[in-house]
Amino acid sequence: MATKGRSGEAKHAGKRSGRRSAGKGARPRPGGGRAAQTPSGAQRPAPGVDRLQSEFLANVSHEFRTPMNSILGYTKMLLKGSYGYLNEQQQKNLRKVYENARHLMRLIDDLLNLSNLELGRMALEMAPVSVKKVVLSSLVSVEPLLVDRVLEVEHAIPQDLPPVLADEVRIKEVIINLLNNAIKYTPDHGRVVIEAAALRASDNESVKVEILVRDSGIGIAPAHHEAIFGQFCQLQEPQGSDYQGVGLGLYISRKLIELHGGSIRVDSKPGQGSTFSFMLRAVPDVV
Repeated sequence: MATKGRSGEAKHAGKRSGRRSAGKGARPRPGGGRAAQTPSGAQRPAPGVDRLQSEFLANVSHEFRTPMNSILGYTKMLLKGSYGYLNEQQQKNLRKVYENARHLMRLIDDLLNLSNLELGRMALEMAPVSVKKVVLSSLVSVEPLLVDRVLEVEHAIPQDLPPVLADEVRIKEVIINLLNNAIKYTPDHGRVVIEAAALRASDNESVKVEILVRDSGIGIAPAHHEAIFGQFCQLQEPQGSDYQGVGLGLYISRKLIELHGGSIRVDSKPGQGSTFSFMLRAVPDVV
């Protein structure tokens, strides 16, 4: 639940529990930090086959979304008590069903986004977007990840920040991907913060808005900074992590930001946390 902190920052704190933190005890590796893992020995299919695979993946992913939305919808109504009283154990078990269904839906969305990107079907709906609105909505979306965690998650978005020209849905996907990784790879009692600032270009006319997600997590070795943005590249999972992704989040995030005419970068060293950042164009009429 969000609480108001000093300087107007919203803070989200996970609940304490006896479970081991998902961020603790990352498996050791030479040099420390997260290790990038990519499939080895795979050969690229012929262009025609590749397109057929993308078409098939897009169709299957789309068909999966309808039943998954029904599962999520009915499970949420059950948790709210719409169909009667549930005792504590029943609620606990049902929350596990809901969170696993949410995880599966995220994987389906990743596969659908990948297919649309590969097929050139990812059309952006550009409009003026409030960065603060998207950030607050994204923080609500990642709140389930903070259950059973002792982690400080904050935002620092200036009140006078100009809106950006972007596709709100796609930018929210990028921010959620970055927050998911930051929370997953930051041990308990750590900190994750999302910030934004307006930056004026050297011509003193155009303005861009930089959005940053910082964490105090285990960090990433510089040798892996480029590899982590690869397709199906998986960072080494922390011990105790409930879910393992398919290695598409950062790849899709980079592609979406590139479609907006920007780029995404990482600044990180093992044991020193990570900062992921990207820039978007501010709406000219309001700067």
